[in-house]
Amino acid sequence: MKRRFSLFLAILMLVSVFSPLGLGFEGNEIRFSTNVVEAAEDDAQLNEATPKEEVNDASNEVTPKEEVNNASDEVTPDVDNGTPSTEDKDVQPEVNLKDQKIILTNDILTIGKDVTERNFTWYANTKEKGKFEFAKLNAKKDFKDATVLDATVIEKTNLSGYSSNQVTLEGLEPDTEYMYRFSNGDTVSEVKTFKTGGTGDFSFFAAGDPQIGSGGHLNGKDGWDKTLKLLPELDSSASFLLSLGDQVQAGKDEEEYDAYINREGFNGLTLAPIIGNHDERGNAHEEHFKVSNVQNEGKSKAGSNYYYVYNNTLFICLNSNNKDYAEHKVTIEKAVAENPNVKWRVVTFHHPPYTVARHALDDYITDMRSTLVPILKENKIDLVLNGHDHVYTRTHVMDGTKPIIEWENGEEGKAPSEYVNPKGIIYVTTNSASGSKFYDIMQDKKFEYSAVKNQEKVPNISNVKVTDNSIEVTTYRTSDKSVVDSFKIVKEDKKENQDKPVIPTPVEPEKDNKDDKEESSSNVRRYRSHSHTKTYPVYTSKSSNFTKEDALKKGEEIANKNLAKNSGKATDIDGHWAKDSINYALENNLIDLIGNEFKPNDKTTRYTVVKALGRFKKIDVEKYKGKSLKDVDANSEESAYVNWAIKNGIIVGYEDNTFGGDREITREEIARILNLFAEKFDIKGKNLEAPKFKDQNKISDWASKDVKEATEKGLLVGRDDGTFGPIDNLTRAEVAQMIVNMIK
Repeated sequence: MKRRFSLFLAILMLVSVFSPLGLGFEGNEIRFSTNVVEAAEDDAQLNEATPKEEVNDASNEVTPKEEVNNASDEVTPDVDNGTPSTEDKDVQPEVNLKDQKIILTNDILTIGKDVTERNFTWYANTKEKGKFEFAKLNAKKDFKDATVLDATVIEKTNLSGYSSNQVTLEGLEPDTEYMYRFSNGDTVSEVKTFKTGGTGDFSFFAAGDPQIGSGGHLNGKDGWDKTLKLLPELDSSASFLLSLGDQVQAGKDEEEYDAYINREGFNGLTLAPIIGNHDERGNAHEEHFKVSNVQNEGKSKAGSNYYYVYNNTLFICLNSNNKDYAEHKVTIEKAVAENPNVKWRVVTFHHPPYTVARHALDDYITDMRSTLVPILKENKIDLVLNGHDHVYTRTHVMDGTKPIIEWENGEEGKAPSEYVNPKGIIYVTTNSASGSKFYDIMQDKKFEYSAVKNQEKVPNISNVKVTDNSIEVTTYRTSDKSVVDSFKIVKEDKKENQDKPVIPTPVEPEKDNKDDKEESSSNVRRYRSHSHTKTYPVYTSKSSNFTKEDALKKGEEIANKNLAKNSGKATDIDGHWAKDSINYALENNLIDLIGNEFKPNDKTTRYTVVKALGRFKKIDVEKYKGKSLKDVDANSEESAYVNWAIKNGIIVGYEDNTFGGDREITREEIARILNLFAEKFDIKGKNLEAPKFKDQNKISDWASKDVKEATEKGLLVGRDDGTFGPIDNLTRAEVAQMIVNMIK
């Protein structure tokens, strides 16, 4: 009897020890999960395929352990030292679900295929199918007319004893607040709410690498909690949160998932999750986060590629743990083909092709530049958002793998705050949103593709605002809500410049003998990039005031003295509004024919403009011919006009030491050039009243003053319809008219 009693006590003691771990006790049977064997097999496969992580150089990392991707196809890390995660425990006991209270947890709202759809997931410690109810919010929170959905259940999940319940909410209306609740059996959640966005402009947040548990047990949990609570203060109307991978440190650690998901800041917030390398260990990512439009391409244990459209923007989400870029190409091309009418194309994935910290030189990162980057260029992607390197980086506009380097106001190191119709892609690598880990910038590397790089070891969060013609990305420090970096991409439609401009009373210049005047020691100004013209700087002068004169010299006298004759006759200008000006330009050899045609409506180039201005000044070509920028032949006539224009502060080349003579010029850009030319050579202008153009609000901030001055002085004019057309490219006919405006 005593033996039986002792055995009974021993069993009770065992139950008391193991029951917190989920051990089931039923009758005389103690049940352990077969997941132990499966977990061991998973780890064995993982260890076989994945080399052990090496310890980081302490000088380059805040936390002690992290993956070193020695192999080009390796992205899966080891777990940091410290408190063991659930995947490291020898036993994962299975909970006996009989007669126990049902617990609902890990509920999360995720992005749908478009604005009319959301997905929702929650966990319950039962295999019984859950129910989800939602309706428009009413004062009584009455669910009488609610839509009721039966959940799809994943019975066996990474969280032992719990099932994953998933539903898709369809038919959501814009700008509407909804209420919802979910249940399993008799256990019903509290009523929660979320609001859909409108159909026009919208915004979202982008978070890099929360990576809960990196560097220690649940490290980053508090930082993540703070970041989520900060979001409404920064942008209360944001439509969703894009999390750019590495939600947790160890992809099988449910304690880390709990710390990531069960946060007050997720109430009412929609998550758009991206798969990171630390999310890769097992199926937990898919079990926690349901998304739409899941593709066959990009598959790994954690999931695969997917995409969605939100209002005017296509978001393509790649699983960059899968390095079959042919598969990613299929997803991208399919998404683009299915959504031809969107204004913007944004691609998101975890591993950044362009970064500046620890992973910048990893083989699989550099390989992406020759494999994935060309695919992104081919599909005319506007913006790429990444994580992984725990540092902030904003690239220059990337034309494939070539950076189009430009600096604000010509000040090296000061990145432009705005790009208009850029001819390429901007890539952003986001810093950690939780602060669980940071990587130092490689100080011994130049990284020419980088326009902005920042590492202050403070968590960041990026807010992205989207309109029909702009995307603005502002990155904040969560410590004090101050701005790390901000830039805007502007996309504006262009129209062919066919309208006849209004021709003002002619203005003629004084005779000039100042070709050799020294270049002004003024600041350099950088123009923004356009779809047909690379951004370029021009020298800004110290003063923009011109001398006014009532008595002007006759333009013909100036022209006869300074300009050579051109006997060519254009065959394509009869009936053109600028015929007289074109003939004048041809007779005085200002602009060359193209064969027997002038091609008046063709867009003009940088070289055509400086050549016309140089010929107007009748420069000594031999005097200026010689060594020039690297894309200009030193022995060519072109070198003379380029060198003359640069010396006199009218225009300069690019930072890569090229001139880009074949690139086009917009009307607002030529306003600046004309002002500089007129001031340099004392061209007198009339004191006209500044016109109020119908499209005044489309003139860029940096060009507003230049357009005003140029039109006040009659150097540049508007159009008959009352518009200015600031970003329309200047035509060859307008160059001819521009010269006539100055010399008559």
